[in-house]
Amino acid sequence: MIDQGWLDGASNYVIWKPRISCLLNEHDFKTYVDSVVVVPANANPLKKYKKEMVRAKRFILDGVRDHVVSHIAGKHTTRQMWEALAMLNDLLSSGRCILRTS
Repeated sequence: MIDQGWLDGASNYVIWKPRISCLLNEHDFKTYVDSVVVVPANANPLKKYKKEMVRAKRFILDGVRDHVVSHIAGKHTTRQMWEALAMLNDLLSSGRCILRTS
Protein backbone atom coordinates (compact mmCIF):
# COMPACT_ATOMS: atom_id res chain seq x y z
CA MET A 1 0.00 0.00 0.00
CA ILE A 2 2.52 2.60 1.09
CA ASP A 3 5.80 1.88 -0.63
CA GLN A 4 7.73 4.66 1.05
CA GLY A 5 7.35 7.02 3.95
CA TRP A 6 6.70 4.45 6.67
CA LEU A 7 6.62 5.77 10.19
CA ASP A 8 10.01 4.97 11.65
CA GLY A 9 9.75 6.91 14.89
CA ALA A 10 9.91 10.52 16.01
CA SER A 11 12.37 11.37 13.25
CA ASN A 12 9.67 11.28 10.56
CA TYR A 13 6.35 11.48 12.46
CA VAL A 14 5.73 15.09 11.38
CA ILE A 15 6.08 14.06 7.72
CA TRP A 16 4.24 10.73 8.09
CA LYS A 17 1.15 12.09 9.87
CA PRO A 18 -0.20 14.29 7.03
CA ARG A 19 0.49 11.54 4.48
CA ILE A 20 -1.47 8.91 6.36
CA SER A 21 -4.17 11.47 7.28
CA CYS A 22 -4.66 12.25 3.61
CA LEU A 23 -4.84 8.56 2.75
CA LEU A 24 -7.41 7.90 5.48
CA ASN A 25 -9.43 10.92 4.36
CA GLU A 26 -9.31 9.81 0.73
CA HIS A 27 -10.92 6.51 1.71
CA ASP A 28 -13.44 8.12 4.10
CA PHE A 29 -11.81 6.65 7.22
CA LYS A 30 -10.54 9.88 8.82
CA THR A 31 -13.53 9.93 11.18
CA TYR A 32 -12.15 6.81 12.83
CA VAL A 33 -9.04 8.68 14.00
CA ASP A 34 -10.59 12.11 14.59
CA SER A 35 -13.39 11.08 16.92
CA VAL A 36 -14.83 8.26 18.97
CA VAL A 37 -17.19 6.42 16.65
CA VAL A 38 -20.19 4.83 18.34
CA VAL A 39 -20.51 1.15 17.53
CA PRO A 40 -23.86 0.64 15.76
CA ALA A 41 -26.40 -1.75 17.27
CA ASN A 42 -28.10 -2.83 14.05
CA ALA A 43 -26.66 -5.62 11.91
CA ASN A 44 -26.04 -3.80 8.62
CA PRO A 45 -24.46 -0.65 10.10
CA LEU A 46 -22.43 -2.86 12.47
CA LYS A 47 -21.08 -4.90 9.57
CA LYS A 48 -20.09 -1.70 7.73
CA TYR A 49 -18.49 -0.27 10.88
CA LYS A 50 -16.40 -3.39 11.48
CA LYS A 51 -15.24 -3.53 7.86
CA GLU A 52 -14.28 0.15 7.82
CA MET A 53 -12.54 -0.06 11.20
CA VAL A 54 -10.43 -2.98 10.02
CA ARG A 55 -9.53 -1.21 6.78
CA ALA A 56 -8.59 2.00 8.61
CA LYS A 57 -6.43 0.03 11.06
CA ARG A 58 -4.80 -1.73 8.11
CA PHE A 59 -3.88 1.62 6.51
CA ILE A 60 -2.10 2.64 9.70
CA LEU A 61 -0.40 -0.74 10.22
CA ASP A 62 0.80 -0.75 6.62
CA GLY A 63 2.21 2.73 7.12
CA VAL A 64 4.55 1.97 10.01
CA ARG A 65 7.79 0.03 10.27
CA ASP A 66 7.75 -3.34 12.01
CA HIS A 67 9.36 -2.05 15.19
CA VAL A 68 6.52 0.47 15.61
CA VAL A 69 3.73 -2.11 15.14
CA SER A 70 4.20 -3.55 18.63
CA HIS A 71 3.19 -0.19 20.10
CA ILE A 72 -0.20 -0.18 18.36
CA ALA A 73 -1.12 -3.77 17.46
CA GLY A 74 -3.16 -4.41 20.60
CA LYS A 75 -5.33 -1.33 20.25
CA HIS A 76 -9.03 -1.97 19.68
CA THR A 77 -9.81 1.08 17.58
CA THR A 78 -8.10 3.18 14.95
CA ARG A 79 -8.37 6.20 17.23
CA GLN A 80 -6.52 4.33 20.00
CA MET A 81 -3.79 3.44 17.51
CA TRP A 82 -3.57 7.07 16.36
CA GLU A 83 -3.35 8.36 19.93
CA ALA A 84 -0.71 5.77 20.82
CA LEU A 85 1.43 6.90 17.88
CA ALA A 86 1.05 10.53 18.90
CA MET A 87 2.04 9.67 22.48
CA LEU A 88 4.98 7.62 21.25
CA ASN A 89 6.10 10.54 19.13
CA ASP A 90 5.87 12.89 22.12
CA LEU A 91 7.92 10.50 24.26
CA LEU A 92 10.55 9.94 21.59
CA SER A 93 10.80 13.64 20.77
CA SER A 94 11.39 14.49 24.39
CA GLY A 95 14.01 11.76 24.80
CA ARG A 96 12.00 10.00 27.52
CA CYS A 97 11.70 6.73 25.61
CA ILE A 98 13.92 4.48 23.55
CA LEU A 99 12.33 2.77 20.56
CA ARG A 100 13.66 -0.72 20.02
CA THR A 101 14.45 -1.39 16.36
CA SER A 102 15.53 -5.02 16.49
